[in-house]
Amino acid sequence: MGDLPTPKWRRPRQITVDLRGLHEPWLAWCKAQSLKPSDAVRRAIAKLVSGPVPAQSSLMVLVAERPTIRHEIALTASEQGRVAAMAEADGLSITKWIVALIRARLTGTAQFGQEELEALAQSNLQMLAIGRNLNALAKAANMRGGAGAQEARDIRDLEAEIRSHVAKVSNLMTGNAARWRLHGE
Repeated sequence: MGDLPTPKWRRPRQITVDLRGLHEPWLAWCKAQSLKPSDAVRRAIAKLVSGPVPAQSSLMVLVAERPTIRHEIALTASEQGRVAAMAEADGLSITKWIVALIRARLTGTAQFGQEELEALAQSNLQMLAIGRNLNALAKAANMRGGAGAQEARDIRDLEAEIRSHVAKVSNLMTGNAARWRLHGE
């Protein structure tokens, strides 16, 4: 039997399966797991083709994206109180705190509160100042010549490590504010 043509209404990556007598048990299982049937199928296929379900670190942040999809969640009064307190402690609104929590789980990257961002910014400023001081020391050592030349190279290597560290922290801070689109969507 040859392959049937793909109907125009069907997406190219979509699969249609006749579950026959398994349809109702499948829906019941998905409901018990609090999963949409399509999400459960994707998880099962991911497990079959790549071993364990891909971990959060397998998701990659690609580009900034404006959020456009809204979801409503229902919390108990005690959950709401705890979330509000934690969001306030991090200097975030409840919505931003929940989004940061989701992003941290999806991407495996740090999500910072306002106080943490300010502390990181201060840390970077101090690290850059240390780097400038090291540069001045390297110039002085270089002028001495001889053993001072090796000392100057060591200091410049240390300064390069500081610049690299500052760049990594800056990237984390920038990424913290970005909207994410995940690899594989």
